Amino acid sequence: MFIRLRSRSNRVLYGAPPPYTGIGRPRVHGDKFKFNDPTTWCNPNQILEVNDPKMGRLRQRLWWNGTKKRENR
Repeated sequence: MFIRLRSRSNRVLYGAPPPYTGIGRPRVHGDKFKFNDPTTWCNPNQILEVNDPKMGRLRQRLWWNGTKKRENR
């Protein structure tokens, strides 16, 4: 089953935090994943490409396990 969602282009997600090193406060968030900055993207788990007669070539990148929504505090 696939669920396709739309989100704001300036949304930021965070990966899992690295393991605690024992010094200072443990990190709450991991690396940033900015929707509008491809340099922050890791390699996608899957890429779907389709040729549409009206829109041309469409590419969809899929990521899972490793990004989570930032918690409101």
